[in-house]
Amino acid sequence: MSLGTLLTIVIDCRADRVSSQNNPILEAALCKAVVQARSLDARDKTLKSGHKASRSLGEVFEKRKAMTQDKRVLIIANKRWEAAPLLNVLREPRACPPEFDSTQWVTPRKIANQSVNPEATNAFGGIRVEIWCLENCLTAGVNTSSSQAKWNALPSMFSWSSDATPSIAASLVMAFGTAGFPSETSYNGCVSVGGRAYIHDAHPNQGNQDSPWDSSQVNSNLPETISADFFSLAPKFNYVETMRAAAESRFVTPPMNPAERIVLFSSLSYTALSTVNVTKYDEYAWADAESLGALHKADPHAVVGSIETTHALIRARAEKIPFLFVSALTDRLGHFDVEVTARAYAQNFACAHNAGIVLAWLLPQISRFLSTH
Repeated sequence: MSLGTLLTIVIDCRADRVSSQNNPILEAALCKAVVQARSLDARDKTLKSGHKASRSLGEVFEKRKAMTQDKRVLIIANKRWEAAPLLNVLREPRACPPEFDSTQWVTPRKIANQSVNPEATNAFGGIRVEIWCLENCLTAGVNTSSSQAKWNALPSMFSWSSDATPSIAASLVMAFGTAGFPSETSYNGCVSVGGRAYIHDAHPNQGNQDSPWDSSQVNSNLPETISADFFSLAPKFNYVETMRAAAESRFVTPPMNPAERIVLFSSLSYTALSTVNVTKYDEYAWADAESLGALHKADPHAVVGSIETTHALIRARAEKIPFLFVSALTDRLGHFDVEVTARAYAQNFACAHNAGIVLAWLLPQISRFLSTH
């Protein structure tokens, strides 16, 4: 197969099956792309096999595709076992909205002297989406629950670029992960989306040697940085409600004390309450309750969207970049050992799957939102 034939096939597939025949604009673009591709091949003497030529063409298109994206969305999962179900959802066409091509995820090639790399990237609708796993970006040998280690790793994600992906400022940062919820009624399996955050230090004054993080942002409200339009019910906005029914119809039921009705609930005013500097799971029993008390003391009217360890840390590091959290609710406050520990993999995977569904169906809405904000 000739280079021109192969390139025509690739362009045909990525242009919604639009043929270049009788289309002078597309034919001109095709000729230009052929010249560029041949030029790249000539410079790279190692590309001799058909497989390598195809890969070279793929890299050409990824570079051209990346250059057309002027908005960058970072989705940051805390642990590997939270990133895995998210990626499963995003790569399954039946789980995703039709506007979003779930088959086009790319795993960026490792680059020498670059300490971090996203798990996957995709580009559509004017946005470049990057999926990050915070645990995979930590310095080797550190405690993977250390707030200090997470804090140190985050700037490299914000500034990341590659040979095929130019560095552009983030337009939106999304924190993704499993979380508890302060209620005796079970909401296990439900998904919470919000825009505010609050940090409480379970070991103040650097009391945990494995995680001695400290900041002036501890015990203070971190207000929303995303426009209230995103959560508006006005017909011209209505970003979340537009996708609610489609997302909820794809939810699965977790094994441990599932909610009577598994739903998505969202509000700009929902607060991600993060208990930082906790590196032992058995400390959740007292630390999360302490955090809840600290939040309500600071703001009696605060509405908690979820309780975990990392969402608010990401919000603090993002500073003024628009921020959202997507929380997979796995357990009631004070019931972690019973509702998660007993069947940790199954409970976390099912709940994170549901949050992944929400995130997948939010992506086209985020593209629409960022195009006007």
